[in-house]
Amino acid sequence: MNSTTLPAGYTLLALISAGPVARVALARSPEGREVVVKQAAIDRAAASIAHEARVLEGLERAGVSGVPRVLARWDGGIALERLLMKTLDEQADAIRRDADFRARTARAGFARLEAVHRAGVVHGDVSPGNAYVAADGAEACLADFGLARVLADDADESGTFRGTLLYSAPEVARGEPATTAADVFALAASLLHVATGVPLRDPGAEPASVLVAAGTQQLDATHPWPLAARTLFPPALADTLLRCLAFDPDGRPREPSRAW
Repeated sequence: MNSTTLPAGYTLLALISAGPVARVALARSPEGREVVVKQAAIDRAAASIAHEARVLEGLERAGVSGVPRVLARWDGGIALERLLMKTLDEQADAIRRDADFRARTARAGFARLEAVHRAGVVHGDVSPGNAYVAADGAEACLADFGLARVLADDADESGTFRGTLLYSAPEVARGEPATTAADVFALAASLLHVATGVPLRDPGAEPASVLVAAGTQQLDATHPWPLAARTLFPPALADTLLRCLAFDPDGRPREPSRAW
């Protein structure tokens, strides 16, 4: 992305991501505001970007805070409110160092996710790079709704894996549509990965083998997370996080923030 690809009046400040499908940049809007700009790099990405804009506008109409507001739309691109928080990845040191901060971050993250769910939206791609937390851990935000599912639309998305494999729920890895329970799994997996530094699945393995394992293998006592969760978090919160990782989505709490 360069200044010539931005709409008239926008000034490129920094390139955030230059993927083959879409490009993301920090830019200055015609009004002088710092915004995040997403633009399609290929034709088929335009529909995903337009879908994200519709989802975010619906969440705003529903009164859901803690998600980016759409500030402008054009063919193949959108300008979004810049979230002035750090991602879970960026807050990893604080999360690992401070037990109170860990607990506040978990509660704030689930509370934000549950607000999105109550508005009838499944995020579909929760990960440490898409979840943001305030400096004191008391507030959280979610971004990157390109794979979000609006439950009222009832679109059939089965058969194709969509999401980030390190954090995807087993049923999503098997090609089933993402549900609110899948989001709960992904957020718990994101929190435990950041808190422990240990991933749920081997990021260095062949994606095909990880995909099969993700869809068929349950978390058990041989993985470091069950012990680490009970070491790093208060007992009720640790139990909640581990229940969020249940292989069967019916075994996961619907509102984890109320479970401890």
